[in-house]
Amino acid sequence: MPRRLAILRVIACLAFAVIFVRLLQLQVWQGARNRKIADGNRIRVVRQLAPRGDILDRRGRVLAGSRVAFSVCVVPEELTVEGYSDPVVGLAKLLGLPAEEVRRRLDQVERTRAQPIAVWRNASPEAVARLEEQAVYITGVTVLSNAVRDYPHGPLAAHVLGHVGEISAEELAGLRARGYRPGDLIGKTGVEKIAEQALRGRDGGEQMEVDARGHKVRTLGAVAPQPGRRVWLTLDLDLQRAAEESLGQRAGAVVAMDPKTGEVLALVSHPSYDPNGSDSPAPATPR
Repeated sequence: MPRRLAILRVIACLAFAVIFVRLLQLQVWQGARNRKIADGNRIRVVRQLAPRGDILDRRGRVLAGSRVAFSVCVVPEELTVEGYSDPVVGLAKLLGLPAEEVRRRLDQVERTRAQPIAVWRNASPEAVARLEEQAVYITGVTVLSNAVRDYPHGPLAAHVLGHVGEISAEELAGLRARGYRPGDLIGKTGVEKIAEQALRGRDGGEQMEVDARGHKVRTLGAVAPQPGRRVWLTLDLDLQRAAEESLGQRAGAVVAMDPKTGEVLALVSHPSYDPNGSDSPAPATPR
């Protein structure tokens, strides 16, 4: 019996010794490295907005589509810009945007902590280049590629197609149950609004590891976004363009219909507008 007890004591002492050595290794020998890993790296999930479905004319020509653009995203809790006591002012200067516009974007979006806010969805290449050049002096800012709405024919059929914009608080209150979130884009007018549920795709996401400055280190996992469905119109692009040119700059409206089917082949209303860039902030006025 005393021999067995002695053996148990030895085993217990060895087990505690192994645990002690391991703790010593983690906290002393590798302490600095482990603290750097813990403090300098974080896991972040970033949503990837799904491309909206194309809007096509009767012959399958694209009236409204999507293209890849850069989005400047900011985590307000981590935002710092070296040399500026107010980092918003420093970021706005780098982007070439009014500081009030950047601050408004950061304040108006309802979000959870550490969730990035898109302050510019369709950033200019020049602004992105400036951010990349100054990346070592900035924290909390990430440049992502996302799909943005594109109207290849500009003002052509703008009143019919409509435009998209960021979802408002009132719209969100009624659509949150359908999966809409703060910062989402939604059809505001025209076909974009009427066919919202068909055009809207399913967002994806990327789980990434970022360093202490908020810069991406590596991708841990990703779910690809699913584009929305196509919507076909009875409009004929050639007739629409001819009607637009015939009306010129005069105020008025033109409607062309097929008398046999009642299909609308062209629908023009002036004055018109260019729906491209309707969700992009205005650049700062040069001084």
